[in-house]
Amino acid sequence: MATNNNNKALNVPPLRFPEFNGEWEKCTIKDYGEVVTGNTPPTSNSEYYDNGSYLWASPADLGISKNITETKTKLSLSGFRKTRNIPKGSVLITCIGSTIGKMGMATETMSSNQQINSIVINDKSDSDFVYYAISRAFPRYLSEVGIQAVPILSKSNFEKLPNYTTCREEQDKIGYFLNLLDERIATQNKIIEDLKKLKSAIIEMEYTHKTKSNSHIGDFIEQTSKRNKNCA
Repeated sequence: MATNNNNKALNVPPLRFPEFNGEWEKCTIKDYGEVVTGNTPPTSNSEYYDNGSYLWASPADLGISKNITETKTKLSLSGFRKTRNIPKGSVLITCIGSTIGKMGMATETMSSNQQINSIVINDKSDSDFVYYAISRAFPRYLSEVGIQAVPILSKSNFEKLPNYTTCREEQDKIGYFLNLLDERIATQNKIIEDLKKLKSAIIEMEYTHKTKSNSHIGDFIEQTSKRNKNCA
C-alpha cells in the first residue's frame, strides 16, 4: 500500500497499468449493481421443470468454472417466469450453506435458487472486475458470517460488504486481462485432461494383448500434438 508525504496510507494498488493513477475508491457490494436473491418455483408443480431449457443455478453449479453455461436443473418457460431473472454478465455468489463463497458468472439470462445472491452489474462497473474483486475479498467476508449451524450472509448484510472500485476504463482493462488468464488456464486444463486420457489409452493398449491392431504409438503422439496445437 502506497503512502503520501504524511505517511497516510493511500488506496493505490502496488501493481497497475501505467496509464492509470490516483486512488481507488472505497465502496460496498451494492455500488457494483443491484443485488437479487434467487427463488425456487414450487417443486410440487412438475410443469415448471419438465423439458426445461432455462438455466437455474444452485450452489452445486457454482465454483466449477467462472462462466455458467450449464446447470443441473433447468426450468420450463412457465417455471422461469416464476423466478427473479438476472441478465448475462451478472455475478452469482452462494451466500447460504457449507459452500458459501462459491461464485460464477451468467453467460445468458438465467435465475437461481434462494441460496444465491446475484449482482446485476450497473453501467459504472465491469462484470469481470467485480467478479475478481469479490473473489479476492471473500475470505475476509467470511468474518461477517454469523457462527451458526448453517452459515448465512443475508442480502442486507451482503450489500454492505466493503470493497474497492476505480474508473470504468481501468476496471475494463483489469477485468479483460484477468479473464484472458482464466481462459488460458481453462485451455491448459483441457490439454491436461486429454493427455491423461491418452496416457490411459496407451497403457491399456501396451499391456493388453488381445487385439490384432497394428497401431503405432507414434500415431497417437502425432494426433495428440495436433489437438494440443488447436487448443493453444
